[in-house]
Amino acid sequence: MFDRRFGQRRPIELFFNKYLAGQPYLCRSVDLSPGGVLAFTFSEPAHELESFPLELRLPRAEQSLWVWARGVWRSEGRQAIEFLGLAAEDRTTLNGFLAALA
Repeated sequence: MFDRRFGQRRPIELFFNKYLAGQPYLCRSVDLSPGGVLAFTFSEPAHELESFPLELRLPRAEQSLWVWARGVWRSEGRQAIEFLGLAAEDRTTLNGFLAALA
């Protein structure tokens, strides 16, 4: 499958919550970029690829990043998630974290 993310992806394993219909569902990241995340999903209801909030806590961070996101594709328990909305301060935090992984 073609991945259209233009930002530099960094392999990292982080657990985060994706909220569907107000309920949190645990996911595990495979890689992370400024524009999205590739994740394994565990137990969540069948749903259309739609937009949703997700809560991402970076290592050693005091607060979570809240991101408005949407599912791009999913297959066999994996899902590509695109970040649609991220506060400017959170985007700076995410970019700094990813740069430090380089």
